[in-house]
Amino acid sequence: MCLYTIAKHPEVQQKLYEEINKFHEHQKSNADPYDAFHALKYMDVVIDETLRLFPAAIFIERVPTEDYELKGTGITIKKDHVVHIPAYAIHRDPEHFSDPEVFRPERFLEENIAHNPYTYLPFGAGPRNCLGMRLAQLKIKLALVNLIHRYVFHTTEKPLELGSYYAPGGLIKPKSVDLRISRR
Repeated sequence: MCLYTIAKHPEVQQKLYEEINKFHEHQKSNADPYDAFHALKYMDVVIDETLRLFPAAIFIERVPTEDYELKGTGITIKKDHVVHIPAYAIHRDPEHFSDPEVFRPERFLEENIAHNPYTYLPFGAGPRNCLGMRLAQLKIKLALVNLIHRYVFHTTEKPLELGSYYAPGGLIKPKSVDLRISRR
């Protein structure tokens, strides 16, 4: 979905391309590649914004190991009851993100972050967040660095078709993502 969002926003794609060129220049000085990947700050916010709009899971499931009372509500969640946290809906709630339907990576820049960290949940949150989060983020960055450095992505006339199916975690799977790709 990240390639689709940058194809729809050529100015974002260009900014990423410029950051990737700086990354490659930095690599020529034999710098530590792991540190260099962490310096791709604009790429981080593009990935974050893409995952906000298109999280892999519609909801997150949790099962409490003991009864838990939600403070100030009088509501008790019973031990072993499945709780669904609607990540997709939270990510698109205007109370948490202004203009939630708009792709705006800058909302995740350090100086602009205004949301509660527990309202951004593509990998869950807290001590039981996704174990593979760091690996997934690194693999996404590696793929984007290689693809954007070599190719330009364009949308086609065919609209994006999102479909969903239920699987553990309520996964979202696009039915169709059509892009035109050209060499740089």
